[in-house]
Order: sequence, then structure tokens, then C-alpha cells
Amino acid sequence: MKKFFMGIIYTIKGLFDAVLSDIYLRTEMAAASILLVFSYAFDLNRMEWAILALTIMAVLGAQIICVAARRAAADESHGSNAAAARYMAAAASAVVAAGALVVCVCLFYDKERIKWALLNLRYSPNALTYLTILFVLDVLFVAWFEKPKRRKKGEVYEKQK
Repeated sequence: MKKFFMGIIYTIKGLFDAVLSDIYLRTEMAAASILLVFSYAFDLNRMEWAILALTIMAVLGAQIICVAARRAAADESHGSNAAAARYMAAAASAVVAAGALVVCVCLFYDKERIKWALLNLRYSPNALTYLTILFVLDVLFVAWFEKPKRRKKGEVYEKQK
């Protein structure tokens, strides 16, 4: 049982480490949060919500794999195989993102529903306020929620110009 809980702890640590170290993952998470708000206003049914959730999780999962490959390739002792794995992980992430774009076009193509959703957001009393707050929080999350860089022993900190 202890191994099971340690696995959960390692999973959570890995997720936080990926989020803290990769701006692309944070950007995709911010875009997903805005997409979820718009989807709520779009009045999706349960099947569409399930498809959207699976698509978002696939994109985030592919980006986490890309982060892991990038980190493995950063150590030059692995040679060209690690660099090739990094490029392949980036390609996989791009393929999943393209698939997500196709899913979103299929889900949100109905022009009448888009008008209704935008009017719903526009004339809802607090929707624009919530959306603005969410947008500001997303920008802060992407820009400033970053793991501090570790310095090597003896390295002197210099301010960047």
C-alpha cells in the first residue's frame, strides 16, 4: 500500500515540476481554462463535454511527455538518441494539438450556437467580470508561476539586462 501512495506522490510531484518548468504547458492550461468557460456558455451536452475533456487531457499529456523528453535530452551524455526522442515528442505534441483543433472545429462550428454563447456571455451580469478575472489570472499563471533556476555551486548570480 505504501508503494501505491508513493506512486501518487511522485505523480503529483512530476506534474508540479512539469507545470513549474515549462511555459508551453502553462500556456496550454490557461487556454484550456478559457475554452472551458466558453464551452459552458456554449451549452455542450454530456457527450461533447466528454470529447472536450479527453481532448484537453490528451494535449496536456502530450506536452508533459514533451517536457520529459526535453529534460532527458538536455543531458548531453545520452547522445543523439535523446535528441531524436525530443524531436519525436515535439512532433507527437504537434500532432495531438492538430487533432485537438479538428475536435474544436467540429464541436464549435455551429454559427447560431456561437452567437448565442457570445450573447450569453455578453449579457450575463457577471460573466464578463469572471472572464476578465480568469484572463488576468491566466496571464499571471503563465508569466510568473515559474520554478526558480538553480545555480551551480560557486556560480555568482547576475541580474539579467
